[in-house]
Amino acid sequence: MLALYQSPEFWQAISFFLLILVVFKSVKNQIIKILDNRTHKIKNDVEEMNRLIAEVGLTLAQIKDKYDSIDKELDEIARNTEREIDLLRKTSEKDIAGYIHQKTNQLFEKIASDERVVLEKLRMDCVNSAIKVSKQYIKELLTDKVAEEQLSKSLIVIEEKLRVN
Repeated sequence: MLALYQSPEFWQAISFFLLILVVFKSVKNQIIKILDNRTHKIKNDVEEMNRLIAEVGLTLAQIKDKYDSIDKELDEIARNTEREIDLLRKTSEKDIAGYIHQKTNQLFEKIASDERVVLEKLRMDCVNSAIKVSKQYIKELLTDKVAEEQLSKSLIVIEEKLRVN
């Protein structure tokens, strides 16, 4: 065994292990500190990631609620628009029917008015023709000047009376 202690390889091995032990003891705290820092950083990153996931979930829920709200609002707008279209259609149909009725009444009134005017003109033409025929007939029957004056006066009175009625 003495030979073992005297061999340079033995002492090199012991020196090597002692060097490793000293280096490990001095570096051990630094390695532990680095690993602790790394663990702390990873733990903070995981917490941050969990916080961001929760925030994204909340934002996603808000977006979904907003989307649902907008979807409901669009449905309500569509229903209101359809109701307004139906109301406008009914109102327009009533307005058109009223307009047609009004124009029809105006047309009938115009026809009646024109008919009255034409009948009045026809009546006056008949009266004038009757007076002309009467004058001609009486002129042929009466030759005396007095008779002619009386006849003229009578015809004027008759003509006035007929035009008044």
